[in-house]
Amino acid sequence: MQYNQNPNPNMNNQMYYIRPKTPKLKNNALTIILKVVLFCTIFFSLVFTDLQSYNTMFFYKISTNSTDYFTELLGGANMLEALGIFQNNMVMISYKIITPLIMTLIFFLLYHLYAKFFAYLLFNQMLVLGNTFDIKKFRICLDSSFIFLTLALGIAELIFYLNPIAYNIGRALVNVFLAVLAMALFFLLYTRKTEKKLYPIIFHIMMIPAITLLLFV
Repeated sequence: MQYNQNPNPNMNNQMYYIRPKTPKLKNNALTIILKVVLFCTIFFSLVFTDLQSYNTMFFYKISTNSTDYFTELLGGANMLEALGIFQNNMVMISYKIITPLIMTLIFFLLYHLYAKFFAYLLFNQMLVLGNTFDIKKFRICLDSSFIFLTLALGIAELIFYLNPIAYNIGRALVNVFLAVLAMALFFLLYTRKTEKKLYPIIFHIMMIPAITLLLFV
């Protein structure tokens, strides 16, 4: 907290309040490694999802009328033959590498916005209570929990990719369950060596970030 004299000469005896900003993370070897690992696990969690989407492209039923229409439109080429373009190497490379990579970049940026929002909420609450807020500890705990989440999601997507029936039945439930586990892991890591009286406060602050995660997982 900082108090500075008001620059207005007509208000010599008044003070104004400068609200502290959320601390910025100063990276070290550990935080950089965690970011790299998180990026890799996000990519891993998306690879089999995109492959699943690629495979389902060929199971849509094509009516006779639409086939006849495309046959005329393509100058005698059958619609199913035209769809064969999706089986070439470029499309496979796109679904295996390019699309997951682009999505990984997007989710990685969204995660950093999410982490900043979470840190803002927690920092302001600690400020009100007069407690210190260690941004490095916060990010290490949050990054670690999301590494667990994305790795577990990747393994789940691999299982669903190999077992399509399980994908249709349990994917949503598994994602929610893993998200709850990730939040529980963060809580356990962050509250370690913390006063027990702060546990309910930290848990309460976690509600909005947890609900946000459950909505988008």
